[in-house]
Amino acid sequence: MNVETLHDLFLFEIQGLYAVETRVADELATLERDAGVDALDGLQETDARETLREVLAEHETETRTHAERLEEVLEVLGRTPDSRSTRNSQSAPALEGLVEEKERFNNVVLNDQIRPLFYVGTARQIEQMEITAYERLLEIGDHLDVPDEVIDSLERNLEEDEATLRTLESITDGEDGQVLLEELGDSADHD
Repeated sequence: MNVETLHDLFLFEIQGLYAVETRVADELATLERDAGVDALDGLQETDARETLREVLAEHETETRTHAERLEEVLEVLGRTPDSRSTRNSQSAPALEGLVEEKERFNNVVLNDQIRPLFYVGTARQIEQMEITAYERLLEIGDHLDVPDEVIDSLERNLEEDEATLRTLESITDGEDGQVLLEELGDSADHD
């Protein structure tokens, strides 16, 4: 797709965000699985870890809904998702960087109790990236004559991502996060 007009840019950005949402849903499923306690580790499931797993599972479902909404938006605009959605490394380099960093972390982490803190940070970065993308689309959309249902869908996705970010922030900033930090501090004191 060539980008020559503001409308072309709008479509290009939606296509890219569709690819991101599709990939993020898969990554959230992996994060949710990785955040769980391996029975062989001998660790107890903490409230913070369980809360994180629940938030990641809920957000995976929500993210798949976001991708479906973006498919509908593209349909309203006379488009279908393009092949960028299958070329993950080229569709969203920033997301790929976060995924690679998570994989590097998984290869070096020796204390599984640290995983939830890292994963919630990664999830927060992903949410911030998505929020920025939706805000940008809405700014561009304000200058175009696009159907209200397109703007409504983008606004809904943005609002849901903002709510998820607040929930993720509450995990680290709230009581569960403080307990987790204390547990990690206690384990460092005993090493």
